[in-house]
Amino acid sequence: MKVVVAGGSFAGLAVALGLGGRNTVLVEPHPIGEHTKSANAMPFPLAVRFGGRASILEVHPELVLHVGGRVFRQPIDPPYVTVDYRRFCTHMLEAAGVEVIPAHALAVRPGGVSTTRGEIEAGVVVDATGPMAALAASIRPGYAERSHAGVGLEVEVPRPAGLSPGLHFYVEDALPPGYGWAFGAGDRARIGVYLYQRRSWRVREVLEGFLARFGVAGGSRHGGLIPWRLRAPVVGDVFVVGDAAGQVMPTTAEGIRPALYFGYFLGQRLREVVEGRVELAEAKRRYQAEVWRRRRAWRGLELLQRFVSVVPASLDAALLAGGQRLGFGDRMFRRYVRAMGGGS
Repeated sequence: MKVVVAGGSFAGLAVALGLGGRNTVLVEPHPIGEHTKSANAMPFPLAVRFGGRASILEVHPELVLHVGGRVFRQPIDPPYVTVDYRRFCTHMLEAAGVEVIPAHALAVRPGGVSTTRGEIEAGVVVDATGPMAALAASIRPGYAERSHAGVGLEVEVPRPAGLSPGLHFYVEDALPPGYGWAFGAGDRARIGVYLYQRRSWRVREVLEGFLARFGVAGGSRHGGLIPWRLRAPVVGDVFVVGDAAGQVMPTTAEGIRPALYFGYFLGQRLREVVEGRVELAEAKRRYQAEVWRRRRAWRGLELLQRFVSVVPASLDAALLAGGQRLGFGDRMFRRYVRAMGGGS
């Protein structure tokens, strides 16, 4: 049974890795590792688990929260790292050992997938094409609706003077609902803005204003839609994973960890199908159950997102200060990490 995985970023590569390359082809229009849309930060153990130790550019042992004119430092364990996207992805591809077909996946057809390079026969189809979920949407119009999606935009620039190690987040009344970020990556820095809702905000203008505070400008921009509500993980006979399935955590917009976790889990279930150990229907059931058992965490983070969207940054700062005095910071971070498969 041939498996076609559409999409060659974190989620699609994790599926291919979980499958162990068995009867699998990857459909991706861009060279692997050449089309990043992310700040590429993840827990250190996760980077190591997926063979990305050599891609690590910087270790970040703390969150640095710039909220309402105040600065809060929260140690994090395990630490997060920023990685070289190309190196990380190409290592995953080599480890998976799958064929890559350079094409856009367009739609699901009886017995296969339609691409810009023709039809590809498939017994199992995985949609990891990103927020617009090209394959799932081809059989369920409206699947990739945008009302529960934010937008992010980032630029990589020479590291500004004074940017310390740590994941720096900025929540201010001067910014639209959402946040800005600045992550060091060796002698470079990844600086961007994330808006919880697309609506009428001009994200490029918001980013330009945010960059001005660091005294930097220019650089190529990358980013796009960020769907933060879980979508159906199976549509017809198509498995959907990563951004395509809305597997991005609300409030924080962390998507790499869910993409790798769900992608690898799905790949392992499909490997059992390919090897004849379970039926396809059972793989569907197990994958859906694994995704839906995370709904409570997603809903909690969505409620938090709504709250911070409407209250002034000064109130956020007061609540953070109170929480740190009571020792809630460590507990909340550990709970957040456990909500999505831990840090490994």
